[in-house]
Amino acid sequence: MDQESTQILVVEDEPIVALDLQQRLERMGYRVPHVVATGEAAIATASRESPQLVLMDISLEGAMDGVEAAEQITTQLRIPVVYLTAFSNDRTLERAKVTEPYGYLLKPFEERELQTTIEVALYKHQAERALREAHDELELRVEERTAELQQANEALQKEIDERARRDVRRATLAR
Repeated sequence: MDQESTQILVVEDEPIVALDLQQRLERMGYRVPHVVATGEAAIATASRESPQLVLMDISLEGAMDGVEAAEQITTQLRIPVVYLTAFSNDRTLERAKVTEPYGYLLKPFEERELQTTIEVALYKHQAERALREAHDELELRVEERTAELQQANEALQKEIDERARRDVRRATLAR
């Protein structure tokens, strides 16, 4: 996937930081059609727009913080999330780790660091999706083969039963 077709949803409640981040991403060649400021808006926008990546500030205004929003976005929509935060305390980090983010950037960060994190996250997500598809295909093949083997076993069992009945008839007639 080339950068021009990569759509990123930015979730940041500080307007100046959000605008700066949007401009930096667009200079890098990414599309950033939406910047939202709350967890609820992040979920709604991600559901509607299906971006390839979400850059999520952990500390957001409103009832839902970035970790809660990210958890819903990753589990329900399977969209990768990279956290952005100015805080790195252990409690926040532990909560964030549970959501299995694709990256974690401490503010302030360099453009190169941002771009590298995004590219690695996108690659990892693509690889996981390919692995999941291969796994699903393999499971389907196993189910098909299992059904075929079950049918073959049933046919063989019928043949065994029929031969046993014939042998019993022959033995009875021989007496």
